[in-house]
Parts: sequence; C-alpha cells; structure tokens
Amino acid sequence: MDVLPVEIKNLSFTHAGSNRPVLNNINLKMFPGESIGITGLSGSGKTTLAMAVCGLLKRNIEGILEGEIKIYGKNVFDYATAQIGTKVGLVFQNPENQLFSTSVFDEIIFGPENLCLQKQEIEKRAQKSMDLTGTQDLADRHPGQLSGGEKHLVALASVLSLDPDIFIFDEVMSQLDSDNVQRVNKIISILKQCGKSILIIDHELSRLDGVDRLFLMKAGSIIPASSRDIEDYYRELLAKADRLE
Repeated sequence: MDVLPVEIKNLSFTHAGSNRPVLNNINLKMFPGESIGITGLSGSGKTTLAMAVCGLLKRNIEGILEGEIKIYGKNVFDYATAQIGTKVGLVFQNPENQLFSTSVFDEIIFGPENLCLQKQEIEKRAQKSMDLTGTQDLADRHPGQLSGGEKHLVALASVLSLDPDIFIFDEVMSQLDSDNVQRVNKIISILKQCGKSILIIDHELSRLDGVDRLFLMKAGSIIPASSRDIEDYYRELLAKADRLE
C-alpha cells in the first residue's frame, strides 16, 4: 500500500496548565485527491486539529501531545519548519496571522523565495496563484489595506505558491461573498484533480456539501457522520438552548 498523505493515530493534546484535552484520541487517514470536511461548534478543537497536522502543536504551542501524526509516513515533527510548508499548507481562520509583507506580491513570493527557487519559477508560481485566486489587481496593495475576504484570498494565494500536497482550509469561506466562495470551490476542485488532499473546516454545513467524507467534531473527538446526522445534532443543541431560556 502506498504511503498516505496524512495518518493520525490516537492523537490527544492538552494545553499546558489545563487538565482537559482539546484533542481526544483522534484517528484519521487522508488519501490523495480526497476532500474531508470537519464541522462542529466553536471550541470543539477544529483549529487545534488543523495546527496539529501542520506540526505547530508542541513546536509552537506548549502542551502534552500523545499519539502520532505522519505526513507521507514521516513524523510531522521530523520535518524541518521550512520543509513542512511544502507538504502541508494551512490557510488560517484569521488571515492576518499569516500576512506579514508590505505588498500582496511580496507576500505571495515570500514562500518560494525562501525555498531558494529560480526567479523565473517564483514569478511563474506567483502569477498562477494570483490567477487562480483573482488577486492580480491587488499585487501592489498593502495587505493591511484589504478587506477580510481579500486577505483570505491573498493568504490562499501565498499557500498555493508553495505547491504543497495537502491543503487545510480553516473557516476560509466564512468571510467571502458568494462569488468568491464559488472561486474557492473551483480551486479546491482543481487541487483535487491534481491529486492534492484537502481538509476543509467550516461551522456552516452547507459549505461542506461537496466533500468526500464528513466528520462532526465535539469535545475534541471526531465522529464520521452524514449531513443528516449533523443537522440532527445542531437541532438538538438549538432545542436545548431554547429550553434553557
């Protein structure tokens, strides 16, 4: 059997100073060209899971980590920081967490430049990324001057320019208008056709309609579920909230 892009075994994580795990015994496999959707309430551990797959837990966030995360058969923590970005690309829920340059173009070429690619290849990647995300007209703008939706698209373009094998979208579409949601869905479709693995995290179930597999996350655990299962879960929560009022 070929080595999987992502294989998570018995993963648990507890923040330093806490006695309650934010991730609880998670097992998950991702296959090439597959899209996985994860939904759940705020605080259920969705973003922490995304950061785990990128190797940010323990390395950047203090806590107790149990289990293992393998990227193409190799422990995620055995990758150098610069190398992991060529394997896993994360578009954060808050794009300002990953925008640091003084222009959109510089932001998009930052990653490829740090890979010491040839200038021609860097420019080719930047142009392709801007074409896909529709950010060509923003190239000379300062990221701080952009709208929330534009920042998300620029953050996505900067990840696309690294050409990773695995993409993680953390609530990316929540700040986009309908046209740009369609644009991102088209990008996801193109990435899947290229054999990329996609993990989409979104609290809005309707934005996960096209995924190959769907999971509900609650209390740090993920549960395979159908759309109906998740809708029933949300209805149950709403009913409980009404009874408490």
